[in-house]
Amino acid sequence: FPSHDMASRYVHGREVVGRPAKDFMPGGHKNNLITIMDSIYETGIGRSFKALPISFKELNGTMAKQYIDLFYEPIKDENNLTIGILSVSTNVTYQMKAMQEIRQKEKNLDEALVARDQFLSIASHELKTPLTSLKLQAQLLLRNLEKQKEFSPERQVSMAIQTNDLVGRLTRLIDDMLDVSRIRTGESIVTGK
Repeated sequence: FPSHDMASRYVHGREVVGRPAKDFMPGGHKNNLITIMDSIYETGIGRSFKALPISFKELNGTMAKQYIDLFYEPIKDENNLTIGILSVSTNVTYQMKAMQEIRQKEKNLDEALVARDQFLSIASHELKTPLTSLKLQAQLLLRNLEKQKEFSPERQVSMAIQTNDLVGRLTRLIDDMLDVSRIRTGESIVTGK
């Protein structure tokens, strides 16, 4: 254990020096760890575990989960018989929590990228519709100018109203896109700061 305090909490404050592990292991982990140690004694082969979840009793009496890297290596005599087990443990709880936070941030980022791609797809479609109408009106106007045909005053007013409406629609779409961009960067939409 990384500290005597943590080891003491794990074994509920009992004295452990010189005593068999099975006498002081907490019930929840006793069978698993004793089985592992028995296996090491029998096979003479060490074992290691990454980020093993273990519950500790806090000083206030509540249980807390910790993640521990465990390394067990047999200690052998001159006849190559296992006479003990070297146990090294490292508390990796902070690293595990950091990894969980990183995974959550990666998930959030992936979701944001999907939402962005969907938004851009919809926005590009929405922008193309009024732009196509504006382009058609401009082409119609150019053809009539090339043929030296004039539109009636009513038709000119109608085209000007349509053009104004299309430009207004484009402006609103662009403003909406800018608002989304400001929200993503934390800027105020009202003040633009």
